[in-house]
Amino acid sequence: MVGYGEVYYGVHEAGVNYPLGVGSGAYRVSIQKKAYVGSATALLIAAHSQILKQEPEKKQKFFKYCSTSLSFEFVEQESLSLQEFYTEDDREWCLEYTKDGNLIYRGWIFGQNIKERYTNAEYTFEITATDGLKELDKIPFVDTDGFPFTSKLTGLEVLKHINRLLGLDLPMSTVLSVYEISQTQTDTDDVLAVLKIDQQRFLDENGAARTCKYVLSNLCILLSANFFQNDGVLCFERYTAEAEGKTKRINYDKDGAYLSNTSLVATYEVSKDTSHAAIFPTVEVDIEPALEEVTVDYSYKAGSYLVPNSGFDKVSFDGGSATTTITLSAVDGYSYTKKTLANYAGWTAFGGVGISQIELNEAAISKMNEAAKFFGYAKPTYLRISKLTADGGLISAPSYIRKDSTIGFKAGSNYLLNNIGGCKISVKLTSDSGIVKWFNHLDNDWSDTERKIQSTLQPLLTNPSVSFAQKRNYYKVEASKPVPFDGYIQVLVYNNEATVESDIEIFDMKLLTSTALAIETESHTANNIKKYTKIADKEEVSFSDEAMGYLPSTLWKGDRIAGSFVKKAVFLPYKLIDLAVETVFQQYHRPSMVVYLDYLGVKLNIGQRATFGSSVFPKLAGRTWKITDNRSYCFETMMGSCTMHEVFTDFAEYDRNNQVLDKDGKTIHIVSDRITGTTSNTITPWTWTNIGGATGSAVRIPFFNTYLLTTGGNDIWGNSDSMNYLWRTGGLVSVEGTFKWPTGVTSPFAKQGIMYRESIAADSRNFSILMRHDGYLVAQSREADGATTNVELNVVGLNITKLKLENTGGNTIKVYYHNGNEWVLFFSKPMNFTSSALIGFCFAMAGQTVLVSLSDVIYSSSNDNTILKPNNLIGKFVQTKAEETETGIVNKPLNLTGKYVQIKSAGSPVNVPTPTPTTGWQVLSFHQKAGLTYIQTGFTGAMKLVANIGAGTVTDEYWGYQPIVRDANNNIVTVYTMWKMDSGKWHKPVSIGGDGVQLVNYAIPANLKGLPLTFTKYFITNAAPDFERPQKWPLQQQIIVNAT
Repeated sequence: MVGYGEVYYGVHEAGVNYPLGVGSGAYRVSIQKKAYVGSATALLIAAHSQILKQEPEKKQKFFKYCSTSLSFEFVEQESLSLQEFYTEDDREWCLEYTKDGNLIYRGWIFGQNIKERYTNAEYTFEITATDGLKELDKIPFVDTDGFPFTSKLTGLEVLKHINRLLGLDLPMSTVLSVYEISQTQTDTDDVLAVLKIDQQRFLDENGAARTCKYVLSNLCILLSANFFQNDGVLCFERYTAEAEGKTKRINYDKDGAYLSNTSLVATYEVSKDTSHAAIFPTVEVDIEPALEEVTVDYSYKAGSYLVPNSGFDKVSFDGGSATTTITLSAVDGYSYTKKTLANYAGWTAFGGVGISQIELNEAAISKMNEAAKFFGYAKPTYLRISKLTADGGLISAPSYIRKDSTIGFKAGSNYLLNNIGGCKISVKLTSDSGIVKWFNHLDNDWSDTERKIQSTLQPLLTNPSVSFAQKRNYYKVEASKPVPFDGYIQVLVYNNEATVESDIEIFDMKLLTSTALAIETESHTANNIKKYTKIADKEEVSFSDEAMGYLPSTLWKGDRIAGSFVKKAVFLPYKLIDLAVETVFQQYHRPSMVVYLDYLGVKLNIGQRATFGSSVFPKLAGRTWKITDNRSYCFETMMGSCTMHEVFTDFAEYDRNNQVLDKDGKTIHIVSDRITGTTSNTITPWTWTNIGGATGSAVRIPFFNTYLLTTGGNDIWGNSDSMNYLWRTGGLVSVEGTFKWPTGVTSPFAKQGIMYRESIAADSRNFSILMRHDGYLVAQSREADGATTNVELNVVGLNITKLKLENTGGNTIKVYYHNGNEWVLFFSKPMNFTSSALIGFCFAMAGQTVLVSLSDVIYSSSNDNTILKPNNLIGKFVQTKAEETETGIVNKPLNLTGKYVQIKSAGSPVNVPTPTPTTGWQVLSFHQKAGLTYIQTGFTGAMKLVANIGAGTVTDEYWGYQPIVRDANNNIVTVYTMWKMDSGKWHKPVSIGGDGVQLVNYAIPANLKGLPLTFTKYFITNAAPDFERPQKWPLQQQIIVNAT
C-alpha cells in the first residue's frame, strides 16, 4: 500500500487437492507499517489458519454494509511482539493478501485484534485484520480538510470519500439496475455518477457532520443496495440487480474514475458433482417470515442549514498566498496579514472582486474577542473584498427550498477600520423559470426589489470612545413569511464601497429552513394484502426525492432536482423512496427460504447468485439464491460456510400508504393506492392524439392518477397547431391537473396546459390556459377554424403548477390557476362549442421530444349520470361478510356496528337519478380488516339501507359516500361524507354530536313504532368506474344510527 513498508510476510499454497483445481495458487500475506523502510521478515503460517469472515450489519437480504476480516496464525515467531501493534494510530499497521500477485484483501490491524497463545507443543501469534466498516459510526463524513462538505456530491463521490475515510484506497465497483428517468441505460451508465445529494443533508440538526455509517446507510436504503469488500474491491450492489436484468459490473479506481465494465460472474451451482464450483455441500434450511409492512421515513428536521461553509472556515488560495502586513493602529499595536487570492468553498466571487483573508495579530484578536463576548457570538471571520465594479461580492451555492417553507436568518457584519469598507448582505430566491424574489428584512416578506442589510458605520478596532453597542450590526429573524414558490435560495455579501477595498468581519451567519406546516417527515409504507403479522424495522433517510410534494427534494441531477427513477428495461417511473420500499417488500411479500451452506470449493462471494443441482437438492432446485455472508472461509483448505437468501422475481400487488407528518408526529396528509407493478397503454376513457404532425405517446401509471407522455409538438399558435392532446368529450365539465416542467426543455416558448377544442383538426377553434416555459401564464383562443390565435391574457411571475378549465353552462369557459391556497379565476370567455367538442391536456415543446409527467388528473362531468353523484365518489370496504344485520325495537336508538372515519355536516343537494345496480345489490360489511385501524377505499359506490319493520314491511334508503374532500389548498377538510337520496336529490343529512356522528332524518311511521326492526346494509359499485386515488385514513369516529 502506498506510504507503507512491508515488515513481515508469509506464503502458502491452496487448492492443490481440489478436484477442479480452479482455487489453487500462490497466496502471500504482507504485514505493513506506515512509513516503514527496511527489510521484511518471513513468517511461517500455521496450517489451515487463513480464515476470512464477512459479517453483515444485519442478517437479512438488505444488510446495508458488511465488515470483512481476515485472520492468520504464525508459528513460533519470537520476532513478533504483541506490544508493537499497540499504537495511538489505528492506521499504523495494515495487512494485504494476494493470490498470484493479485490483491484479494486489504484491512487494518488493530492492537486489540492480536492474540498470543502458548501451549506445550508450540507458540502461535494470531493477527486479525479488519476493513474498518464496523467503525463507520465513529468516522465523521468530512472532506480532506476535515470540514463538512460545501457542495453537492454524487453517489459515486460519496463512496469515494467513504473509501478515503476508511483509508483503504481500494478500487470500487457498482452493480445497479436503477436509473434516473432521463438517463440512458448502457453498460457504462451508473445512477451514482449522475445522482447528486444536497450537501446540507450530510449535517445533523446542529450543523455538525454526520457519520459515514449514517450517510452510507441512507444511500444503501434508497437504492436497496449492500456495501462490502470482495477480492480487494469495495462493492456497492443492488440486491435485485441481476433479477432486474443487469448483466455488467462497472469498475472504478479509488477516486471514482471509470475503468471498465465487465460481465457479472456466472451463477454458481451447488452440487455433489465434482464438475461444479461448490461441491460436497451440507445444508441447513430455515424459513424467513413474510412481512406485513415495510416503512421508510424521509426525515427533514426543521433547522436545516441552507448556506454551505457559512462560517467561511474552509478556504484555499490560488497560486499560494501572497501576504501583506498592514498596520491598523500603531498606538494600540493592531495589525493583520492579508492573504490574497482566497477561495471560500461554497461561495463564488462575482462582479470582478478580489477576495483576501485577514489574519489578525494577537492584540487585534484580543480586541475582537472582547467584541465577540459583548455581542454574544464566537469565531468571526475576517475578509477583505476589493471591489472593482458597482456591484460585486460573494454569493453562496444555491440550496433548494419548497414553497410555503419559512426561513430563519441571522448574520452580523462590522467594519475593522475607520472610514473604510463594511458590507451589505441580502437573500435571493430564484425559481426554475428564472423568477427572482428578495427577502425584505424590514417586514420579513419577499419582494421584487433587493433589500440589503447594511453594516454599521463604526469600525470595531478604532474609535475607542464609541461603545461596542454602537459598532454592532446584527440581524436576526426567527421565521419569515412563507416562501412564495419552489426555488433556489442564496446569500449575497457585497462590498459597501464603490472603489476601495473593504475590511469586514462576518459572524454567526446562518440561513435555516422550516418546512410548511412544520412538516418534518414523510412516511412511505407498503402493506401486504395477505395476512401476515411481522412488521419490518422502520428505516429512516435524511435525503430523498420530492415524493409527496411537501418536503423538498434533496436529490439532484445536474443543477436541478432529480426526476423519477426507473428499473432497467422497465418503463415504470417511481420516486426513489417508493421504489426502495417496494423493492424490500417484494423480497419479503411471502415466506422465503434461507440456506446455511457448508461446502468445498472456491469462495462464494457476497452478492454472488447461486443455484442448487436438481438431482441432489430437488427441494431447493429451480430457485435463485444470493450469498449474504461468509461465516468463515479457509483459503488453504478451500472449505467455507455461508448464508444464502432466496431471490424472488415475481411481483406481488400491495397497498402503498404514504403519510405526511408534522413535527409532533401528527398525520396531516395521507395518500394510499393499490400497486399492481405495471403501466397501462390503455388510457381509456382518455384518448391520445398527435395533432398537426406532432409525434408522441401516452401511458398511464396505475397510481396517483398519473400519465407519462412523450411529447413532440412544435407550437400552439397561429392558424393551426402542432401539439399532443390527451382528451375526452366535453360538455358541462371541469378538468384539472398538475404539470411539471421536465429536465431538458430549453425553449422559452414550450407550452403545456388545458384546452377546450372543437375537433382534432390542426386548425380547430379552441380556448386554452397554458403554462409557458419562460414563466408566463397565458389564456388564448382561436375563435373560428383556421383563424389566428389571440392572446386573451398573459401574466408572468405566478410560478404555478396546477391548472383547471371548466364549462359550467351558459356558453362560458373559465380557466383557473391554483396559488397554493385556493383556485383563482384567471380568465373567462364566452365561446359556444358543440356537444361533440373535446376537453383535455395539450403539450407543445417547441420541437423537442421530452418526457412529461401529468398528475392529479381530475375530470368531472355534469353530463355523466353514473351510479352516484356528486362525481368521483369513491368507496370500497376492505372486508365483506355474507350478511350483517341488527335487530331492535324501533322506539329506542338503534346502534349499528359499522365504523367509519369522520363525517362532515350538511351541504347542498345535487340532482341525480336513483342508483340502479348493474349486477344486483351486494351485501356490505362495515367491519374493518382485522388488526387495522382504518378503512381503505378505492371505487365508486352507493349504499342502500333496507329496513324490515314488523311483518315484512320494507323501506329503502339510498346513501352515497365520498371518502375525501379537500379545500382549495389541497388540505383535507372532510375525510368521509355521507349522502342521502331524497326526492331525486342527494343531500348530506348528517350531524356531528358529542357522542359521534349521527345519521338523521330517518323517519319511522307512527303506526310502526314498537314493532321489531331489522336493518341490513347493501352496496353496489359501478361496473367500470373511473380510477381515482384511494385513500387510507386513521380511524376517528363510530357511526351511531338512531331510529326516530
